[in-house]
Amino acid sequence: MPSDRARGRAVVVLCRGPLPERVDLLPVSQPPIVAQLPEGMAAMAAGKLMVSVALRMPYVFLPTLAVGLGTTIAHLGFLLGLAELVGLGTFLIGRSIDRGAYRKWLLTGLATTITGLALMALAGSAAVFALGFAGATLGVGLYTASAHSFIGSEVPYDRRGRVIGVLETTWAVAILLGAPTVGLVIAALGWQAPWGLISFGLLPISIWLFRSFPKHVGGPGPHHRRERLRLTRPIVLTLVSSFTASFGSIAIFSTYGSWLEERFGLTAGTIGVLSVAIGGAELVASTATVRFSDQWGKRRSAMGGIVLMATGATAVMIVPKVTALGIAALVVVFLGFEFGFICLLSIASEVGGENRGSVVSVNGALGTVARASSAAIATTVFAGHGMPAAAAISVLSAGVAAAALAATAGTRRRSIA
Repeated sequence: MPSDRARGRAVVVLCRGPLPERVDLLPVSQPPIVAQLPEGMAAMAAGKLMVSVALRMPYVFLPTLAVGLGTTIAHLGFLLGLAELVGLGTFLIGRSIDRGAYRKWLLTGLATTITGLALMALAGSAAVFALGFAGATLGVGLYTASAHSFIGSEVPYDRRGRVIGVLETTWAVAILLGAPTVGLVIAALGWQAPWGLISFGLLPISIWLFRSFPKHVGGPGPHHRRERLRLTRPIVLTLVSSFTASFGSIAIFSTYGSWLEERFGLTAGTIGVLSVAIGGAELVASTATVRFSDQWGKRRSAMGGIVLMATGATAVMIVPKVTALGIAALVVVFLGFEFGFICLLSIASEVGGENRGSVVSVNGALGTVARASSAAIATTVFAGHGMPAAAAISVLSAGVAAAALAATAGTRRRSIA
């Protein structure tokens, strides 16, 4: 990343007497480059919204998809979990991102997602659907890693929580608007229709991003060589906390649609509409990170979110057969997770220093493993033992995430307060 001095403008100073032999350029404060690329940032956010819908909705409508594909919830959940493992490929692009190839991987991510969604729309079996979902998952991973690395490189840490929070509101909007929309589309046109429509919608966004986002921005350049990433203690602890928090959240997210349908007798359309409450909670959490995470400190904010998630998951374990109480417990889970996880994203973009792209990519790859393994395990556990057992997985995972995050307080490497 260019230094402040390199980015500064020369300042002419009028003075009496002879000029000094050497005059340094005095840096003039300039806004982050993200403020200089409003259209490019808007295109990036639009793409993030669409790929988030693609990644989140299959789990929400898992029962409906299982019926349409002629399989069981447990089998389809297991296949989708395995499909997510392809996201491990995200870590391979870290060094390329660190050299500033943000647009390249943003567009590659969109193209991969479009292809995967098209395959999902044409699928005639659970295996083919899972294969398409694998492509979409890889594309989302490439896209997100590049977006977060760009922000980490170009926005100072003390303001980064605000910018990442703004971008991650798309994750909340994906379920706030995506769940009811996809539910209504499925009810009207069938379970295959949403994936084709999302794939088609990503085409103009890809063109918009290509035209509005510079080919190379930030970073030291495509031919720059730097030291390989060393997995220091703060990096490892941050990755563990992020992994286990995601694992716990997905244990609830991958099963709550089935839980609402089986326990409360809700239809796919109703589940989609009620998911608005969850999307609303996540939107509140995302907005709160914009407002408070930089002010309170990222570690403290992340810890509060994780504790809140554990509280909600505990409520899910014991909630009586009352729809309103079930929805309220789910809202607390996702409110806490979203707030805490966004703060963890800011921390992950800082602990690696100049290798932030590599750390963010590894974090994304591990997030894929968390989603894959948690979805496969939780849906199987749910099928055999019900929601209390799946929620217990979430509580235990949150405990590990909190312990790892607390341990970062004793690290000497780069401050992540």
